Amino acid sequence: SNPPVGQGAFYKWETQDKQMGNGTMTLTKVTNLEEIITTIVMDKHGTSSATFNFSHKGDAVKVTWSLKEKVGSMPWSRYMGMMMKGMLKDQYEEGLKGIKFYSEKS
Repeated sequence: SNPPVGQGAFYKWETQDKQMGNGTMTLTKVTNLEEIITTIVMDKHGTSSATFNFSHKGDAVKVTWSLKEKVGSMPWSRYMGMMMKGMLKDQYEEGLKGIKFYSEKS
C-alpha cells in the first residue's frame, strides 16, 4: 500500500476459501500509543471495523481488541453474528499473544 505504514496503509488478500473470500484491511485511524482503528471490507461479507485500544499503567500496556459488524435484524443474520463471535475468539487470543510476543521482543 501507499503509504506502507500508519494511517491509510492497507493490506489486500485473495483466497480460494469460499467462506472467507477476498478483502482489504485499511488502517483508518492511528493515534500513536493510544488507538488503532481498521476497516475490513470482505467481498462476500460486507464491512466491519476493528479497534485496538492501548491503556498504559507504568511500564505495562493493556491491549483491548474489539470488532464491530452490523449483522442486521433478521434472525439468521443475528445467529451468524453469534457464531462469528465464537469463531473469532480463538483468533483474537492468538493475535493478542502475537502482539505480546513481538512487543516484549523489541
